Amino acid sequence: MKNNILSLVAVVATLSFFAACSGGAKDQIVRKWQMSEMKSPSATREMNELDQKIKAADDSIASAGTDTTKAAMFKMDKESYVSQKESYEKMMESFNKQTWEFMKDGKCEMAMGEEKESGTWSISEDGKKLALTSSNGKTDTLEISELTKDKMVFSITKDSSSITFVPAEEKK
Repeated sequence: MKNNILSLVAVVATLSFFAACSGGAKDQIVRKWQMSEMKSPSATREMNELDQKIKAADDSIASAGTDTTKAAMFKMDKESYVSQKESYEKMMESFNKQTWEFMKDGKCEMAMGEEKESGTWSISEDGKKLALTSSNGKTDTLEISELTKDKMVFSITKDSSSITFVPAEEKK
């Protein structure tokens, strides 16, 4: 009888532990989040390549000497590379203004500037995957590598990228 009670207590404790863990991820995600960082090895590589192209264009402009036709061509190349880099930086800046809000009822809203998208969300029982379904019915699943009350990080294994969110500051 004593062993049965101990077994029952152990089962109840185990079930309570798993219920608390699965509910914990759901409870922690319910809030408004602000993107704080996006790490992408491929994007970093592209930015480094643009920096190298800009430097090479500068070197070519300097070596063109009195050949104004060559110098003008290299200046156009440089302007193109600088423009590409500035566009990328503006895009990243707008991404970092992105917010995702998860409500308890399973609805969510993503906003980037004036653009908003509504949908639904669900989290796997183990708290490792987040499924987002847009209003048009398309579902994307993200791998959660970290989820606390202060930080949410998604990993994109395809290219070793990650996206980090922190709780959004509410305007007072």
